[in-house]
Amino acid sequence: MSSLNVAHTVSQNVKLKSLQFAYGTHINQIPQCPPSSAKECNKSGWRFTLNPHTPNCFWPPARRSPQRVAQNNYQACSLWALSMYETDVQATLAYAQLKKMIKNIKKAVGDHLSQGSITVDDGKCTPPDHRGHYDFHPYINSNFTSNFNVIRQLP
Repeated sequence: MSSLNVAHTVSQNVKLKSLQFAYGTHINQIPQCPPSSAKECNKSGWRFTLNPHTPNCFWPPARRSPQRVAQNNYQACSLWALSMYETDVQATLAYAQLKKMIKNIKKAVGDHLSQGSITVDDGKCTPPDHRGHYDFHPYINSNFTSNFNVIRQLP
């Protein structure tokens, strides 16, 4: 094998390794997770966090307590993704709705709103729903959290 072919093979292996998903051992057990509709994306993400950020601000619901129960594979996959919103307004409205249903919302997901950039190198995003919510499945070597900053406290 020529040195050019070896370099290409090494490059391919590095790329494949870097595109493994965080929580891959869990999501690989769920059929079609992430869903085929999830694509690499360049976009802003708005997320509920604490101030200052802690590592668990960027944990999926499946790692948090109390754990939610999935009713199907789609929900099980979503529990291993990070919830994001497309805009400040959409995230604020969603938080207000969740606050009515979840007594300890501040403890469960935080009481601040953070914004950051997600790139094609960071992972895959599902298409947003009618409320602007989308699931983000980060790659294992992604450093997207360093791009997130606390914007303000949520009401």
